[in-house]
Amino acid sequence: DLSRIKVDFPLPERYAAEVKTGQKFTFTVAGNARVFEGSVQVIEPVVLAATRSLQVRGICESPAGLVAGGFAEVSLELDTIENGFAIPSQAVVPSAKGQGVFVMKDGKAEFRDVEIGIRTSGQVQVLRGLNEGDELLTTNLLRLRPGVPVQAVQP
Repeated sequence: DLSRIKVDFPLPERYAAEVKTGQKFTFTVAGNARVFEGSVQVIEPVVLAATRSLQVRGICESPAGLVAGGFAEVSLELDTIENGFAIPSQAVVPSAKGQGVFVMKDGKAEFRDVEIGIRTSGQVQVLRGLNEGDELLTTNLLRLRPGVPVQAVQP
């Protein structure tokens, strides 16, 4: 019976408290451009030591176009945060007060202490210390000092 299909996927343990049964997720499969939707049915209460993850099982209703046994790339929205900025993690540097970033102001590097929130593999949430419109410096950070002349370069 392919009117419902199971989708099993690992969830890193650090996100375990943010996922609930019934929560919606989306997924894609190779060879099909369609985005499918499912809902979390079971979250195994055991962390797998080798991967530091929990096994999650979801169900997709009426999955026309899917075949059993395929691989899926799953997207699961975790807690969303309304305030702050997401910046590249490589832009954050250690400081005497914790962590900071360099911004370009009037053609010169300016250091700002920042308060960090959530981190992912490639991004960091900045809660305080940056303003909308600030030009963040992300390269040659080891050479920067406050007041050093800098210029923006288009990637």
